[in-house]
Amino acid sequence: MTERAAGFDDHSPSLARSFVIFDDQITLLRKVGEALEAVDYARVSPWTTNDWTFLWAYPDPFGNGEHQVTKEKVRSNQLINHYPVNFFSAKSNLVANDLPSIPMAFAMPRQFRDFAAAHRDRPDKLWVRKNCGHRGVMITDPSELRTFLQTAQQEIFVQELVSPPHLIHQRKWDIGVYVLVTSLAPLRIYVYDDWLLRFCTTDFPGDQLVPADVDTYVIADDYLSPWDAPFFARYVQRFQYVKEALTQYLDEHNAQQRFREKFRDGCLRAIHDVVSTYADNMLHATHGWPDGQYQFFELYRFDFIFDDQLNPFLMEANMSPNLSPSAHPGLSEMFSRIANDLISLLGLSQGPEYRLSLLNDPSHREKSELDNRRGWVPIDTAHVSRERSPGSDADSAVRL
Repeated sequence: MTERAAGFDDHSPSLARSFVIFDDQITLLRKVGEALEAVDYARVSPWTTNDWTFLWAYPDPFGNGEHQVTKEKVRSNQLINHYPVNFFSAKSNLVANDLPSIPMAFAMPRQFRDFAAAHRDRPDKLWVRKNCGHRGVMITDPSELRTFLQTAQQEIFVQELVSPPHLIHQRKWDIGVYVLVTSLAPLRIYVYDDWLLRFCTTDFPGDQLVPADVDTYVIADDYLSPWDAPFFARYVQRFQYVKEALTQYLDEHNAQQRFREKFRDGCLRAIHDVVSTYADNMLHATHGWPDGQYQFFELYRFDFIFDDQLNPFLMEANMSPNLSPSAHPGLSEMFSRIANDLISLLGLSQGPEYRLSLLNDPSHREKSELDNRRGWVPIDTAHVSRERSPGSDADSAVRL
């Protein structure tokens, strides 16, 4: 690691209009860098100076290695894009959550007996195996699983396949909902007012599903984007936001299945339940840092798939989602809006002095977030599981 510069142990509040993105991550985080530079922040090299206000790391920066972030290196008024521990972003913790929105899953080989019992109880269900990074997904034959586990080099998961899936023009699809957590106590969660929409690259074969034809049922990194899907072109051309295009499509083709209501009561409820389950442990991990919990925030992407009745199922919560549009240029505008609106909500657009003024005034902090949130919509944590009357404050807080 580069030798630290003189004065590195200064722990007075930082007022520098500068940010840190590590060299090997700048391509993935180009939109974040552009958003900060647009409001006159300059990028600096990490640990050659501790005079910066904002650090964005793509992976977890708290482990070992040259990018390690520790309490000793951080000053007051320096904001970091990860909490020191993220229990639910670990795949094993998320899939083990006993929530109705998460398909049944088992860690193998240690939960093999539990899986065998579940398979006996539900012999008609299809199961997929995947590694801890939710890669290598393939339908698995339960009778052959024990043999497969004998040669597996790492722990894997076996999870119930959501079936039958909802299809758009014979394609399986999912959405990614961007989630921002800015406070753990009190809990403040925002969702972005647009979604990532992905299609499988090959038509779903219905009852003739072939395990080897993964492109028919696995939405991989080379997914079909809505801009490249001829059957969806007129919707993305008509609407500025993909969320609006998808909602309009489903209103036209599946009005009786009440997608808007199921998103509100299913997806938003799942997001709230997962974050709140681990909020106390995440809060505990912030103790001892100069600004406690306000040293950190977190951006996630929650990926949901839907069954043929448009009931949502949470498949994954991605910590530090990719904001590079290089593979799918149509995402460039949305990624720019997400980054710009996030910088605004966090108070970085107004400058380091403004952010420092928020540290000792929690009520001012919340008001500032709401005043500057732009496309970020707060989940009303007090009402997310209750019925909402049209036009109520709670309804507008989680509106589509």
